[in-house]
Amino acid sequence: MIQGCQARASNTCESHTFMQYLTTNQDNALVAWISEQEKRAFAPSYIDIREMVEKIIQFGARSVVIATCRVL
Repeated sequence: MIQGCQARASNTCESHTFMQYLTTNQDNALVAWISEQEKRAFAPSYIDIREMVEKIIQFGARSVVIATCRVL
């Protein structure tokens, strides 16, 4: 093992576990935001989704403004 580097995950499932950044509430807030965008006939790009994820992580799922309403 190289100093400062993690050993590789033994399988794909373990690999993806390291990539899970959102809690269930945060994930629900993201899904609600994407659904709201789709209702408005706007398909968010990967960049838009990534920016929203960063806002959700920064401010918490309960305080992120989705469209014109707050997710509670």
